[in-house]
Amino acid sequence: MITERPFDADDHDLRVIGAYQGIFRTQLRKLCEEMDAGRPQRLKMDFEKTKVLTCDLKDGYYLVLVLEATTNEGVAWQQLETRRHKLLAEI
Repeated sequence: MITERPFDADDHDLRVIGAYQGIFRTQLRKLCEEMDAGRPQRLKMDFEKTKVLTCDLKDGYYLVLVLEATTNEGVAWQQLETRRHKLLAEI
């Protein structure tokens, strides 16, 4: 588990961010279905001080990474994908 946090947030704040990512992903999936655009694989949200990266696992589970806005996004996606594959092997 990564314990460094890019902003002042406690566990509750991170759970809220995770819950909202689930809501956003559900809405995005619905929109993509209506447009016959296929299933979205990942979601990125940019904020002033942070980025939030999200990808699907399976069975309604998803993985969220909150990082500083200045973090190298390519490296972050690679790390997220590595963690995703490890989690998929476990569930």
